[in-house]
Amino acid sequence: ITRAQTLLPQLKRQHRFDYHKMQSGLLLIGRGFFKKLMVADRLAVFVDSVFSDPYQHAGTVHGLLFTVAAVFFAVQLYCDFSGYTDIVRGSARLFGVELPVNFRAPYLAVSVRDFWRRWHITLMDWLRDYVYIPLGGNRKGRTRRVVNVMAVFLVSGLWHGAGLNFLVWGGLNGLYMIVGDALSPLRARLAGFLRVDRSTAGHRMFQTLVTFGLITLAWVFFRADSLADAIYIIPRMFIPTLWIFSDGTMLQQGLSYSELVITFVSVTLIWVGDWLSMRRDLFADLRRQPLYVRWAIYYALVFAVAIFGHYGEA
Repeated sequence: ITRAQTLLPQLKRQHRFDYHKMQSGLLLIGRGFFKKLMVADRLAVFVDSVFSDPYQHAGTVHGLLFTVAAVFFAVQLYCDFSGYTDIVRGSARLFGVELPVNFRAPYLAVSVRDFWRRWHITLMDWLRDYVYIPLGGNRKGRTRRVVNVMAVFLVSGLWHGAGLNFLVWGGLNGLYMIVGDALSPLRARLAGFLRVDRSTAGHRMFQTLVTFGLITLAWVFFRADSLADAIYIIPRMFIPTLWIFSDGTMLQQGLSYSELVITFVSVTLIWVGDWLSMRRDLFADLRRQPLYVRWAIYYALVFAVAIFGHYGEA
């Protein structure tokens, strides 16, 4: 979602060929295809197998399978959405047009509020400008602010679909935000009482894991085919059926052991890239490398996607 005052002048302006823009644009496109074909489309097979008919895993035998599928969907959605966003941004850059960044390593967020500053940034900016601020924002007292925050996330739910499950997904995220803000002073006092250093890497990692867990739980409502399916799945996610990793259940969802390994390695590379990108400009770093290093990376990216990418059931 791009603002007219930012996009339209770029479309009207004459652009000249720029080698560095072409280079970074192609790298963005390559990164997008890596996310899409190495991870998203592959994990979709597993996720669809579980979510399309959750009742085939009735009872408590495969409870933890729902947790794995929910985590896989969280990763799939990010790699799919940010992947094709990278492809779009890279394609526009080839023609000299700069589109806004839409994701900033969202699963490295340390709170739900932080997550929504990093996820689908252009939509959240739009909702802030056209829903939250017109309703009064935070200028009309705490109660009105709570109502406005919930309105933003309920509208976000309806934006994505008309089903009740989308409405619940939006409402749950709104509730996360409201409760998180309300408990913030209590968490600060508790950390001081326990003498917890909230600036350490360990504490930030704990916050990131908790945030990822809360967001993943909400994604179940987003992915489930109906509200009834989501209500069926969620309580079963907490059943510790660890044997699913050794009894062949994981391999019965459409992905072989080798495909799961490829996915794990690819996700690790993406997460490391996200972490590094928050600290430095990776494309600028790459441009400073010797020619043979740059082209080795280019070929590795192309051949990885061409050879190991997932291109459907066939």
